[in-house]
Amino acid sequence: MNLVSRNGHLVGFRPEHLWPVENMPSSGFVPVPLAVDRVEYLSGDRHLYGTASGIGEDTRVVARLPATVDTPIVVGETHEFAVHHSRLRFFDATTGLRTEAVRL
Repeated sequence: MNLVSRNGHLVGFRPEHLWPVENMPSSGFVPVPLAVDRVEYLSGDRHLYGTASGIGEDTRVVARLPATVDTPIVVGETHEFAVHHSRLRFFDATTGLRTEAVRL
């Protein structure tokens, strides 16, 4: 799980839930700009490594895209990604315990 620090909380989301914004439904998602610095092709998936911004501290994360998502991703550029709000998890940064959702 990717964990991003934000105001005493951790915002978590799984790599398979971080998608290019053009592949997201029209509403209910949180934008996550991703500065991509590496792409790996593994089996039928693309694993994208980079720095996420906009939802907390800039943090290294990974996104896993299935072969059905054919959006071109260029290494060295920042791409608009997103996570559906229902896929976000929130934790207390000190205790690690799950908390209620934090306003983003």
